[in-house]
Amino acid sequence: MNYDTALTVPANTPTLPPVSTTQVISAGVLQRIDIFFHDGCHRLVCIAIFDGATQVWPKDVGSCYRENAVIEEMVLNQVAKTYTMYGWSPGTTYDHRITMVWNVLTAEENTMRRAGYI
Repeated sequence: MNYDTALTVPANTPTLPPVSTTQVISAGVLQRIDIFFHDGCHRLVCIAIFDGATQVWPKDVGSCYRENAVIEEMVLNQVAKTYTMYGWSPGTTYDHRITMVWNVLTAEENTMRRAGYI
């Protein structure tokens, strides 16, 4: 099952306070997140994903993902939770939309994946 989340980061959004949105993964195992940085970001738009007050992606606290026209794929094995995505873009002159696709497996699918059937 996939969940889609979009975060629009307005032009010149400061680091503090950033814009944010949440994604609730109600059941299953979060296997992968694909983050789509659409063309035009020029590595000026930052995204960080948190579980509560703890930064979980990227792992380096205080860092962020910043790309341009790429898909950043993170392979995971996390349980269902509520995640918050934060975005900022100081110095930019355009709004930027970042899209995240969350791939979630049911418990049965995860068992089959671990056994090598998926």
